[in-house]
Amino acid sequence: MKINQQLVQFIILVLLLISCQSTNSAIQLSPDAVADDAQMGELSQINKEALQHIMDGQLYLDQGDFAMSIVELQEAQILEPNVIAIYISLAESYWHLNKTDRALEYLESASEIDPNNNDLLEFKAEIYFRMRDFKQAQTQYQKLRELNPAVADYSLALGDIARIMNNFTKALQYYEEAYAIGEDKIALELAADLSHRIRKYENAESYYDRLIELDTLNVDYLSALSDIKLQLGKADEAIGLVRKVIQIEGPSIERQIQLGVLYGELGKNAEAIKSFEGLLDSDSTRATALHFLSTIYRENKEYGEAQKYADDLITLQPENPQGYINSALIALEQDDPEQAIQILNPAAADFPEEYLIQYLLGLSYYQTENYKIAAVFLDKARQLVPHSRNALHLLAIANDNLENWEISDGIYRQLIQTDSTDAQALNNYAYSLVERGEQLELSKKYAERAIDLEPEQAAYLDTYGWILFKTGKAKEALKYIQKSLEIDGENAEILEHLGDVYYSLRKYEKAREYYQKALQIDPDNQNLIEKLSEL
Repeated sequence: MKINQQLVQFIILVLLLISCQSTNSAIQLSPDAVADDAQMGELSQINKEALQHIMDGQLYLDQGDFAMSIVELQEAQILEPNVIAIYISLAESYWHLNKTDRALEYLESASEIDPNNNDLLEFKAEIYFRMRDFKQAQTQYQKLRELNPAVADYSLALGDIARIMNNFTKALQYYEEAYAIGEDKIALELAADLSHRIRKYENAESYYDRLIELDTLNVDYLSALSDIKLQLGKADEAIGLVRKVIQIEGPSIERQIQLGVLYGELGKNAEAIKSFEGLLDSDSTRATALHFLSTIYRENKEYGEAQKYADDLITLQPENPQGYINSALIALEQDDPEQAIQILNPAAADFPEEYLIQYLLGLSYYQTENYKIAAVFLDKARQLVPHSRNALHLLAIANDNLENWEISDGIYRQLIQTDSTDAQALNNYAYSLVERGEQLELSKKYAERAIDLEPEQAAYLDTYGWILFKTGKAKEALKYIQKSLEIDGENAEILEHLGDVYYSLRKYEKAREYYQKALQIDPDNQNLIEKLSEL
């Protein structure tokens, strides 16, 4: 807690006054020592006994003897009940003794004497802030800002409080205001950092541009702006900024990695590969280089090269899960989930706390339609990262296929409650309900919302059409399922649905046509075979 500067200054002024009054000399106090004649008049009236108690109380307070400080200051308060600084020091003493209520009582008493006293308002703001009563702290700082419009610190404090209260727009306004008052780059730094963190990249770009104008060689600013440029899709400008950092601080492994990533983002694979190949000879960076080289080749669909670097990473660091993850991703991108399972099964036991390994193994089993085992690993992934929406989505669908509807429904509701714009969760839950013939009105409502969010998504149009069909509106259903097929003409399920609708409308040749098309895509589908045999 800060020392009560007003009280210290008050004592110094009184001591100077007493010294002057005890002689007949013509010594004059400087303007800095005494504010004005009115203040001198007030000080000349102080009770000398009260002054002694004030001095002793302040001494005890500075020494940390808060109980004795209170004794002395209360004596001073009795003798001089209208000296606001005494109440502030009493409040500070009680605060140190963890008697918050008493501290606030004395601050309220001080407010009755002078509600606009700066030291009082600052102390109240500090106490409320430490109590995490941010609304009250905000009120005090707003008063201080009104009383002292030329002081930037109060706007900065209000910005920090708004940031804590997640009112980011207001926080940025206060930081801008603070900079306008004092042209202190701290305010711009806070605004730039906040904008970056909340992903308002255009704002962050503007703030960092202004900061770099003030400090052109600041590598922290240049590095942050490089990341922001990348997020804005300006990879070329990001590379230019990284190169400028290298010119300032010299080459470094960190910057070489950064350049390699940026070249990769631009699709300049040759430059990216060259950057990472330059790190292969160093023991400290070889693993990082192998990971990125594997990733670059995988993203470029050069799976042989990608696998080579993934294998090298596994050989170099078998205790590093990244090599197994890279290798599994290569298999999955080649539509080979069985190979991914072979890679990940032993790794899952070796890395039980690695989310991606558990998730990718669950995904691989899901793709092989082994939903029971998929659910086990996806549930492990969910336990490691409880809010992973990818894991939750797949886990819900796996349990849906296992007819564990109590589990799947709970997950769907969780996804929708935590994000009402999650069109995939809305659609999947709607389809699950209609397939079971349950809560058809709710199913329709969710399907409509999914289409509102993503009107060109084939699966969502098909779901809504299927709900209409299931509720006896075959002609209306036809329109949505046909539109779905226009978007995704190679989907066996949509083709089968369209065949079912035509069959219900007694257009048997049309139904046969779409069943046959669906069977060409999904030749092992027994339902389709049976439907065709009945026509």
